[in-house]
Amino acid sequence: MCGIFAVLGQPSSDDREKKALVEACTQQIVHRGPDEITSFVSADGLVGLGFARLAIVAPEDGHQPMSSGDVETLREQDVRVGDVASPIVLSIANGEIYNHQQLRALELSDVHMRSDSDCEILAPLFEKHCPGRTSDAAAVSTFFNLLRGEFAIVLVDVAAGRFVVGRDPIGIRSLFFGRSSDGALWFASEAKALLKHCCELTEFPPGHYYMGSCVAGATRVSRDDGGGF
Repeated sequence: MCGIFAVLGQPSSDDREKKALVEACTQQIVHRGPDEITSFVSADGLVGLGFARLAIVAPEDGHQPMSSGDVETLREQDVRVGDVASPIVLSIANGEIYNHQQLRALELSDVHMRSDSDCEILAPLFEKHCPGRTSDAAAVSTFFNLLRGEFAIVLVDVAAGRFVVGRDPIGIRSLFFGRSSDGALWFASEAKALLKHCCELTEFPPGHYYMGSCVAGATRVSRDDGGGF
């Protein structure tokens, strides 16, 4: 059991303040993953991800957020949403992908993997089936239908400024989402990480995904209605 947190589409001119917010919200669910707390905040504040880790699979190198590129390089480059030369997908996930070894062999044999973590396949697999701004609901459904397991997942394509959030069909892994008064969307493994910040709050439905955009300049997070898979 781990804990995930995300706030998407909320611009901020102070990345230190935003990072403190992300870390404080992630601390609310630290009991789910006491081994490590990590975070990623884009320079414009539009993407904030937090992860509380219980290190079971690949304990030495299964750190999150994971990416289809180098997450450390992303931080060093002071990344802004929509301003990355090549598409890089970030992922945070609570759960277990049972068929990750088959997906590595059949779908990602040409991709260099840095760990044995089952969750590392998520970002490159999403990048393969849902490339850039051209992906649609059918492509996202195809991606989720490839996964066998229990999961709550947040994926962010930094270059395209878009995100997808999904939960396993049975709802084994918990996930909640809300909206703040400024239109930002918030996601977390437990509702208590969101209560202080959201004016709307509900459980994320099992077997559904949510597509959205967090491009700079938007006054609200634009979205497509979540579909089933």
